[in-house]
Amino acid sequence: MENKGIQSLYKNRTDVKRPNSFTSFTAPMICEIKKAMNDVVYFAEHFYWIVHSTKGKQLIELYDFQKKILQHYTKNRFSIVCSSRQVGKCFLGDQKITVRNKKTGEIKEIDAESFYNMIKSENISKKS
Repeated sequence: MENKGIQSLYKNRTDVKRPNSFTSFTAPMICEIKKAMNDVVYFAEHFYWIVHSTKGKQLIELYDFQKKILQHYTKNRFSIVCSSRQVGKCFLGDQKITVRNKKTGEIKEIDAESFYNMIKSENISKKS
């Protein structure tokens, strides 16, 4: 028997159903479920909600790095990320950064990957 109206809702919330409540699905709803099952990014962008401090409840807007990591986790089940919060793991190699040469005072903008490679090569040459 189908639960109807308020009885099928959890604490009278229209966005949360009680456990084991019956739901009829329409053809478009089934289509959405299939899309979400086959694409983790689609699922996240259409079904993940966040509460923004000024905008309130809204669908999440994923950054490219977030999409990539979700896809990576989908394809690589045993992935592990060992990192703390707010350490720049969202930083991409093509991200532009501004650097200043301590000796000359020259300021220039380069991509993070080039900067990393430059520092890495300097450290290797210092060790030799």
